[in-house]
This record gives sequence, structure tokens and C-alpha cells, in this order.
Amino acid sequence: RVLPFFTSNAVAGLVPWRPNWALALLLAAMIGLGVVLYAPRSELLHGAWQWLAILPAAAAGAALAALAIRWGLMQSLRGPSLRLLAMLHLAFSWLPLALLLAAADAGLRLALGGAGLGLAPLHAMTLGMLGSLLFAMVTRVIRGHGGIALVADDLVWTLFLLLQVATLLRIASPLIPVANGALLAAAAIVWTAVWSIWAYVHLPILLKTRFDGG
Repeated sequence: RVLPFFTSNAVAGLVPWRPNWALALLLAAMIGLGVVLYAPRSELLHGAWQWLAILPAAAAGAALAALAIRWGLMQSLRGPSLRLLAMLHLAFSWLPLALLLAAADAGLRLALGGAGLGLAPLHAMTLGMLGSLLFAMVTRVIRGHGGIALVADDLVWTLFLLLQVATLLRIASPLIPVANGALLAAAAIVWTAVWSIWAYVHLPILLKTRFDGG
């Protein structure tokens, strides 16, 4: 609901579009994935029937990817003045990717009986979407609270991009077993460094009075 509202205020000519079917499809995807994960333990579904539970996740992933583009993902990447908005869009883009990875993971588990993609879908959802959304929204709120222009400077933008690198490293770790330890360590170091620098820059803004007295 918030993303198209912010975008319509920042990008001329873009009309907010908030379809209720997207929320219904996302709910169906979560239920479908839950069935896929729980069914092997409970023996509720067998064989080909388990494939049906994957369809909502795949459909939701594709639909939300199209929705991200419809909401102005590409327009948000047009220049430095829109970086805060671009951060929100890029964070949301992790959601369809996480759903598609989850559908692929469930399919691999059913087809091959192995570990699939491991925790890659979970990390795409948590580190990728939730971590990036937290970074983008809190940065926006703190700058507003501090009476600072709602524009991401080069440092903030670089930190956000490094956050994406940390997420990609964590997602890659279960997919490349031979480098699992190194990728995990690299992801942890980058993630910790990003949030440490972010806190050093932004916490002082919360601890002092706004320069405009607001």
C-alpha cells in the first residue's frame, strides 16, 4: 500500500495501483508453501498432489515481479534524487524472488528428494526483503525526524548496495558447499559492517533536537 503511494508522489505521471488480488495471491502462496513443507511429515499429500501446493508460490512470485515493475521499479532507478525510493523498490523485489526460490526449492525436494536450495529462499525473504526494507524505511524516517532532506547520499546508497551483497553471499552459501564457510563469514562481516556504520551515522540524529526545532 505504501510503495505505490510514495512512488506516485515522486515520479510524475505514475498512478497508484493497489490490486487486492495481489494480497489474496500472496496468502495463497504462503498456505501452499506451508502445505509443501508440512505434508512430507504428516503424510497428508503424496506424489503428484504435492506439486499442486507449489503452484501458488510460483504464481505469486511471477505476479509480484510484474507488480514491482508496474509500481515503478525502473523509474525509481533514474537518478540519485530517487535513491531512497529505489531502496524501497529494490527491497520489495526480494519478495517475488524469495517466492520463486521457495517454489524451486520445493520442486527440487519433491523431484530429487534432496536438500533443494537449503535456506536460500528463507534468506532472500529475511535478509533480502525484510533487512532491506528495514534499512530503507528507518533511514527515511530518521532523516524526516531529523529535518534532513529525504535523499540518500553516496554513503547511505553504498551501504544499501553492500547490504544486497551480504544477502547474495548468504544465499549463495548453501548452493556452493565447497565455499560454504567462507561465504558465511564474508556475509556476516559485510552485514555487521553495514549496520555498524549505519548506526554510527544515524543514531546521533535521533539523540539531538532537529535543527529546525520541529
